[in-house]
Amino acid sequence: MTGRVRVQWRGPEAKAAARGGAVRGLQLASEHLLGEAQKETPFREGHLERSARPHLYPERLMAAVSFNTVYARRQHEETTWHHPIKGKAKYLEDPFRRERQVMLRLIETSVRRAHSNGGGGGR
Repeated sequence: MTGRVRVQWRGPEAKAAARGGAVRGLQLASEHLLGEAQKETPFREGHLERSARPHLYPERLMAAVSFNTVYARRQHEETTWHHPIKGKAKYLEDPFRRERQVMLRLIETSVRRAHSNGGGGGR
C-alpha cells in the first residue's frame, strides 16, 4: 500500500507569524529592560525614573528604552557621582548587558509561539 502525502506551502503565513512574534518579543524585551533599568536608576525625586519609556518600531523590527530628562545622559555616564538614596551610573547599559540572554529568549519564545499558533508549523 502506498500512502499519499499532501503538502501545502504556507510560507507567507509563516513569515507573517514569525514577524508578529518577533514584534511581540521585542515589546516584552524592551519592557523587561525598562523594569530592570529602573531598579538601578538614580533617585532623588523620581523624575528620571518616571521619564523612562519603551519604544517599539515594528516596521524595523527594533525596540529601544529611553530616559527623557535633560540630565539623563550625564547621570548615566558620570561614574564618579554618588547616589545615596538609590541608583548608579550605567543604569541602562549594565542591565542591557546583564539581561541580554533573557531578552533574546523572550524574543525567541514569542517567535516560536506565534509560529506554532498558526504560522505554518506542523500543519
